[in-house]
Amino acid sequence: MIFRDEEGRCYHTGIKKGEVNPYILTGGSPGRVKKVASYLKKPVMIGKQGEERGILAINGFYNEVPVTVVNTGMGTPSASIVLREIIDSIDFGKKSKATIIRIGTCGSLQKYVKVGNIVVSTGCVRDDGTTRLIIHDEYPAVPDLKTTISILLAAKNVGYRVRENLWVGITHSKSELYGFETPLLSAVPEELENRLKAFKRMGVLATEMEFPIFTVLADMYNAEWLEKGKPYRVNVGCALLVVSPVKGEAEHVQFRKTSQEDLIQIGLKAMENASRLDEGKFEGFKGLLYAL
Repeated sequence: MIFRDEEGRCYHTGIKKGEVNPYILTGGSPGRVKKVASYLKKPVMIGKQGEERGILAINGFYNEVPVTVVNTGMGTPSASIVLREIIDSIDFGKKSKATIIRIGTCGSLQKYVKVGNIVVSTGCVRDDGTTRLIIHDEYPAVPDLKTTISILLAAKNVGYRVRENLWVGITHSKSELYGFETPLLSAVPEELENRLKAFKRMGVLATEMEFPIFTVLADMYNAEWLEKGKPYRVNVGCALLVVSPVKGEAEHVQFRKTSQEDLIQIGLKAMENASRLDEGKFEGFKGLLYAL
């Protein structure tokens, strides 16, 4: 159940049912929403317009693709609230499928993943607390394959190359930023340090704070719709800009103000690719693995 007022507006976002377009880009901050909206045609604010809780949602068109861009705040607790209200408000009258792509920032966990690189998640270490309230730890956090391919092709079109400045693989998500990044700020520094070393040893590429709630909620909604015989489906994916170097490199700089323009372009082009795939238009996708 989603909390709505007497006008049918969601309690936190102020969005009504049917107001959300089937192609949704999310970022953490309202500032990123405004940057994305600058690329859209006919941008229109929906919901509470950022007046409460700083949640800003804007509808518009990118190359004729109907897009909604919204910020989810910081961490999985905030993202969970916003995503549930967004999914419950999607206009499935336009299409029975929806795509949600997170475009966010992350910190590197590997020396070869440099600041300014792009990381595309193919699965996430659920080291957060929120998703554990939905499903047990053993359940994997895996994005949709077609959405991931859409992101990869978009990154290629923007000029990124796999294993040069584009990395594809497992990412990590946490609930607490400073304790994970600096275990000495925790009451159990040895435990956290060992966890961090283990993730690095397994090749986990980067760490962020939201993505597993996207995959878990999508799986839950998709399973419920399928069981009820409804044709709806939500596909999710994630593209991350590296803004923080791996610990041990450039210790005097914890993060760098890297341009987000490429990340935004990748997100928008990925939406266009997802729309084409939904329509069964596969030209340009054949031979993708070789092209990457």
